[in-house]
Order: sequence, then structure tokens, then C-alpha cells
Amino acid sequence: MPRRGVDWLTCISRQAVDGFVPAVDVRERALAAARKGLALVDSSPDAHHTMASVLYYIEWNWREADVESLREVQLSPNYSEAHHFRCYV
Repeated sequence: MPRRGVDWLTCISRQAVDGFVPAVDVRERALAAARKGLALVDSSPDAHHTMASVLYYIEWNWREADVESLREVQLSPNYSEAHHFRCYV
């Protein structure tokens, strides 16, 4: 999958995570987009970051968010945003 495809899926999820739209309105769509991103490119740290964000901020599933953010760090250990997010989970 091209990089911009993952970015598009990330954008859908970020609308709710960043509060541009009420989470209740896009909850299912954001979760589906994050799952699709992982299904298409499981080796992408961005896809794991998106899933971790959706799980943490929308689903309040901190245990699974921790698992996804840890995977993101494993895939890209020099990505500072991954370590920043790990501080929250």
C-alpha cells in the first residue's frame, strides 16, 4: 500500500483523536480505519501509532494502546513521537 494510503487512514482516525469531530460520531469509523491500516501494512509504525491513539483516546483501552505503542517503538526506535506517546500509556 502506498504511504499516502496509510496517511489517509490516519487522517480519518485523527479527526476524532484531535477533537475536530465528536468521538461518538466517528468512533466506529476511526477504529475501522485504524484496523484497516494495520491489516494493509502491519510493519508501519504509523499504523500502530494510529491504532494506539484510537484505543487510548477514543476507546479508553489503555492495555491494548500500550501493546500497540510498544510495537510502534519496536518498529521505529528513533521515532520521538512513539516515545512521547509511551509516556501517556
